[in-house]
Amino acid sequence: METPNGKRFWTAQQVADRLGISNKMVYDLAQKGVIRSHKFGWLVRFNPDDIDKYIEQSRRVPGPSPVATA
Repeated sequence: METPNGKRFWTAQQVADRLGISNKMVYDLAQKGVIRSHKFGWLVRFNPDDIDKYIEQSRRVPGPSPVATA
């Protein structure tokens, strides 16, 4: 299966490998709508571009450290 831009859709295992998390967590994130997924019959697949967007949106911007007050 290919995405509209010609890339192949990823399996949950491929997404898990890319993100360094478990398959279960990938499915949990998809079910919660945190990452986008596509369902083809009983198959759940992921667009690599959507995963790259998720990674970019999850990036933390360094800021000042909180100062502890006594």
